[in-house]
Amino acid sequence: MTDFDRDPDALAWARSKVADAVTRFREYASLADRAGKPEEAEMWRNMAGHLWHALIGDGLTVAAFDERRAVLPPSGEGEPS
Repeated sequence: MTDFDRDPDALAWARSKVADAVTRFREYASLADRAGKPEEAEMWRNMAGHLWHALIGDGLTVAAFDERRAVLPPSGEGEPS
């Protein structure tokens, strides 16, 4: 982990960028739904969900930009436990 992994301001900045992208992807899904393109809409919804899960987490997973990383104690290898 780097200093940025434990910096609450850096994590908040990264989370906001991910949240902005997820919002855009969901808007694209809505536009595709209205255009009668259900497969494209599903693709955008899936991308939004995967991005959120991989970078923010889902409540159970502590992902790359999860605010809980800042308070996790290091494990024996210097990584969060």
